[in-house]
Amino acid sequence: MEKAVALAPDLAVGYGVRGTLRSRIAWDLQGARDDIKQAVALEPSNVPVLILYAQTLFFSGEQDEAFAIDRKATTLDPLSPDAWSGLGWHHAFAGQFAAARAALQRSLEIKPDGQWPNFHMGYMDLKEGKTASASDYFRRAPVAFGTTGLAMVEYTLGHERESQQLMAELKEKYAVGFAYQIAQASAWRGDKDGAFEWLEHAYDQHDAGLYRLRYDPMLAGLHDDPRFAALVKKMGFSE
Repeated sequence: MEKAVALAPDLAVGYGVRGTLRSRIAWDLQGARDDIKQAVALEPSNVPVLILYAQTLFFSGEQDEAFAIDRKATTLDPLSPDAWSGLGWHHAFAGQFAAARAALQRSLEIKPDGQWPNFHMGYMDLKEGKTASASDYFRRAPVAFGTTGLAMVEYTLGHERESQQLMAELKEKYAVGFAYQIAQASAWRGDKDGAFEWLEHAYDQHDAGLYRLRYDPMLAGLHDDPRFAALVKKMGFSE
């Protein structure tokens, strides 16, 4: 991507892709922010770039600015399921469930099989004890995400054997590429050791999910463990 930016410094796409790689693979959030901010400066109405910028801002701790960018994206392209998904995702992670549901439902009206809207709607319903509707949403999500959610549902229902079976399936089939989701499910189940084990696998794999680490409510139960601060430090994030 360095060469792409060097060859076409006036095009937003190179900065956007490099910024995405910096945030999700290299965990260089400041570098990612600088790149994507430059992409926005070059193409201020480029909705995919705005979505990336909002995500980078949100998971860097600048959430008010992220919401402003999210809203700009939905205004510029009200038929973009990804723009509504990003807005809803951020509201969900901020604990603003009413606003999250409105945005995610709009995304699902446009694209009913959307990965993130179904997963996050399922998460919010599960958080509120609505296990039946949570299961419905998780079953509509892609299989690895759906299995993650259903493992959490079964645990919440007190079905330990069924939850363990789903966890075993996740670990057998999706250990590479979905280590972060396995950590989320482990944390929900109260298995801190398992959650940190899979976060370490995610670290070793440079799992793209890890850039969300500090602001993921599914991992909130890990924050009081010194291993969490150690991982944040190891990744180069400020606490």
